Amino acid sequence: MCTNHEEHTYDHNTHSNYNNSCKHGFGSSKQQCIQCKPSFSSGFFGSKSDTIFLLKYASASICLLISFLCSSMAIGFLIDANFLMNAYGDFLSGGYTQSVLEKGFTLAFVGNRVFCVAIPLMLWMLGPVLVFLASIALVCLLHEFDYVPKFPQGQKRCTNVK
Repeated sequence: MCTNHEEHTYDHNTHSNYNNSCKHGFGSSKQQCIQCKPSFSSGFFGSKSDTIFLLKYASASICLLISFLCSSMAIGFLIDANFLMNAYGDFLSGGYTQSVLEKGFTLAFVGNRVFCVAIPLMLWMLGPVLVFLASIALVCLLHEFDYVPKFPQGQKRCTNVK
């Protein structure tokens, strides 16, 4: 922010004030950038260069876009599979319904995983420490998603009846 208040002029073309002695005054008609030190300027918060920030933002945005597209297509496939399961007719085969259902669940799985990866990438904009902590939490969360807990010895397991 400009604190030097000398030589203020009024631009009649753009109806705005600008300061000739300060290169980043308020309301300037010329394209100027404010050069401020970011509040998170220490090495603890990682690099804040424009190219790195663009990489961080783009990678998080691409992951969120892929997650949204996969989840949206999964909903479409699962709705289609629901209609196929409830439809009655000789023209329907179980194999096609099964493949549509599997595609829906696969896309939902991929959309969920890409969304889980996008969360540490979004936290990457705030610094490397949060990425590390979010990645450790993500590994623990995905471990809970992927592995079925063991039953205690006293409980009976479900059995398949043929």
